[in-house]
Amino acid sequence: MRVITFRLNPDNPVVPPDSYSDGGQTLVLAFFAPEIALNPAPLQLLRTTFPQSYLLGCSTAGEILGTNLDDRSVVVTVLTFASTSLGMAKAEIADITSSREAGESLGHALSRPDLKGVFVLSDGLNVNGTELAHGLNGTLPGPCLCYGRIGGRRRPLRDHVYLRRRSRAKR
Repeated sequence: MRVITFRLNPDNPVVPPDSYSDGGQTLVLAFFAPEIALNPAPLQLLRTTFPQSYLLGCSTAGEILGTNLDDRSVVVTVLTFASTSLGMAKAEIADITSSREAGESLGHALSRPDLKGVFVLSDGLNVNGTELAHGLNGTLPGPCLCYGRIGGRRRPLRDHVYLRRRSRAKR
């Protein structure tokens, strides 16, 4: 596995050339300030730089890279796997009472015999994380859950989850 991390400046986003590992076995994680949703140029840059990769991210209360904590930036981690298969699923949660059903839906969409792990990002206020995890664990083939959530603050800007499945190969 190859891992590269870097920070994007929203005013002048530039992806370092050594991070280009685009493909179906690449996962690009982006953690960003909620303000980025108002000026999504850094996320658009990631989308065009990594068109064949899986992109996943969310807004945060502060972006950490190494020992530095910033606000109003984008921290990116590019993970390129040698032999790991990646997949992605999404579930809409109408209200907090449908959290378990959303977990079950995600579990069914992701379940396969060789599944080793699941990384989840969800809203921190409008999702019952315990019920979401129960729904996932009830449908997955064994203990393989890694769960994270976002949000939990009441600021004027909303929290965001960013999800983009990789593009299909061009013909």
